[in-house]
This record gives sequence, C-alpha cells and structure tokens, in this order.
Amino acid sequence: MFSAKKLIPLAVLSSLCAAASAEGLAARALSAISETTPAGLVDDSEREPGATGWFKSVGRGFGRLVDRGDTHLVLPLYTEHPRWDYSNRSQENAYPFGGGFARSMIDSRGNERLAYAIVFSDSHYKPEPFLGYAWLSRWNVGQTGLHVGAGYLAGLTFRADYMWLPIPAPLPLVNVGTKNVGAYMTYIPFSNVFFVFSTIAIDSRSSREMPLTPKSVWFNRSNLVYGGASWVHNDLGSPDGMTMSSDAGWNAGVRHYFDRHWAADLGVIRSRHNTYWYGDKRHKWDMTQVNLFGQYHADATDALRVFAGLGLGYASLHRDGLTKNSVHPAMQVGFTWAFSREFHLTGNMTTAFPRFHHIDDEVTTGKATARPAPTSFNLSLGKTF
Repeated sequence: MFSAKKLIPLAVLSSLCAAASAEGLAARALSAISETTPAGLVDDSEREPGATGWFKSVGRGFGRLVDRGDTHLVLPLYTEHPRWDYSNRSQENAYPFGGGFARSMIDSRGNERLAYAIVFSDSHYKPEPFLGYAWLSRWNVGQTGLHVGAGYLAGLTFRADYMWLPIPAPLPLVNVGTKNVGAYMTYIPFSNVFFVFSTIAIDSRSSREMPLTPKSVWFNRSNLVYGGASWVHNDLGSPDGMTMSSDAGWNAGVRHYFDRHWAADLGVIRSRHNTYWYGDKRHKWDMTQVNLFGQYHADATDALRVFAGLGLGYASLHRDGLTKNSVHPAMQVGFTWAFSREFHLTGNMTTAFPRFHHIDDEVTTGKATARPAPTSFNLSLGKTF
C-alpha cells in the first residue's frame, strides 16, 4: 500500500512533468507559428536570439521574398456586404476596382508565401492601400492541377474613414488555384465583409533580371505615344437621387520608360455623361480627366508586359455656364502588347476619385458632393520611338 507521504512526491513529480510537457508544447507551437512568418525563410545559422533577433529575421525574410519571389499581378474582384448586416448594401461598392503586385514563393514544405502591395476602391468609393504578407498551407486536389489552401494574411491598410491611420489587419485567408492563377478570399471582421481577389503569375526572378537583347521588341524603345477608345463607368449615387450615366469616350497619352520596369505615364481621358434626378434627365456634362502615373511593368512574355500604376489626377466637369474641378488620387492596371518594334497595343483600367461640389444645385440641397468614382476601360494603339 502507498502511504500519503509516498504519493505526495509522485504527485509533485507528475505535476512537474505535465508543466514541462505543456511548456514544450507551447514552445513547439510558437516555433511552428514563427516558421510561417517571413522569419521561416531565414536559415538557422543567420538567426539571432531574442525578440530583437526575431524581428530582424522577419525583416530579412520579407526582403528575401520580395527579391527572390515570382511576380504576380493582383486583381481585386468582389466585396460581399452580407444582407444580415447591410440594409443599404445596394449603396455599398461591391466592385473594388484596382490592383497591384505580389511576390510569391513556394517554400521547402510546399507552403505559399506572398508579399503584396495593392490599392483598390473601398466600400465607400475611396482609395484604400493594403500591403503586407500572407502564408498558406496548400493541398493538391488529386491530379487535376488544382490546389486549395488555408492560412492568414498580416498587413497594414489605410482608410479615409479612419483618418488614413495605419490599421493592422491580421485576417484569415483561403485559396483555390493552379500553378499560375489563384483566387483568394478573406473575411474582414471589423467591417463584416468578405473580400475576393485573384493573382496571375507574370515572371520569375531569373527572367526579370535577364538583360534585354538588341533582338527584343522593347530594346532601345523608351517612349510610347498612344491614343484610342474608352468606356467610362460612373457609380454616382447621392441621397438627393442624383445619378450619372456611363458612356464611351477617347483617350490619349505619352509614356516614358526609365528602365525595363519603371515608367511615367501622362494621359487624358475625355467623355460625355448625363446627370439624372430620380430618373429625370437634367444636364449633359463633358468630363475631362488628366492623370500622371508612376508605373511598374513586368514581362509576362517576350512581347507582353503588364503594369500597375499610382498617381495624381485632375478632372474637370463642364456644361454651359458651369465648370467643376477636382484634384485627387488615381490608380490603374493594364497591359502593353508589342506586336512589332514600332507599334504597341496598350490597354488599362483606370480608377479616379474626383469630388465635384454643388453640381445641379437647383434640384439638390445645395450641399451635395458628386462622387462619380469613374473607372475607365481604355484600349489604344501606340507608336514607339
């Protein structure tokens, strides 16, 4: 028979073993979580001890991902505002026009890591930048070439309704895709929306660092002058019942390449639109948009480049006896196809954020601000030199 005196040391020893086991499990869990961060891309020999060393490893790993990863074009697709929480969901922006780039890497365990920077039109038709890091564990779907994934993204976003202060955004992330194309969805709890975006693989580190040869259609072609047709989609809707039509127009511009990837683009888009008040036509307006963009270009093929740009826009809305002006941010994504050395076909989606104050005051409160959030789809033929 065991006496109480004998049971006490056994109980203490058992408790110590349980505590050590729990501590070991916690340490292993923390280590596993740490491996999913950019620090997991840093070799053990490069890591330094302590919290400061861990943050250095995160920074080093993130830089390694940006430098060595494959380039992906990122396209926001849809924002779902659930009916149970948004009685005004028809007034919220469901199509977050915009785009950006990501650098992606598949690690030694088959997990996907992304460093991304995108800008899109938020639920209130205002620009929202989002940048950060994502990790997903992936599983192949038989021999179909498809995979599914689940993980998280961690980044910073900046919103006008939060005074443009940086907002940390640790969010869940799921994915389905192939080697070159992926669809992703995340849930954003503080605004209760589901956000869907896609990625398209563009280039690898080796291809983007390969110098252009004299045989390339891009070689020694630093400038592009272009012009073509446009379709300008407006999303104007005000509490006073004012709407604005979407119509065709034209565009023209000039682009200068500073090197293989970076360019500046100055363009103009001209279109004509009607305003309506509760369905009754009020006026016809001429809209002129002038946009200056800084662009990053990536080679998808020898003759095809895709690009994303951020910049500043100026817009003028004019009718007889009245002109309204706006200076605002603008963004775009697009492509350029060099079907010959002399002539290139270029297209883009450009989203601007003008604010026109007090238009059609005779039918509104006199305090209305028109926010058409024009997104133009442009296709142009260009001459290089």
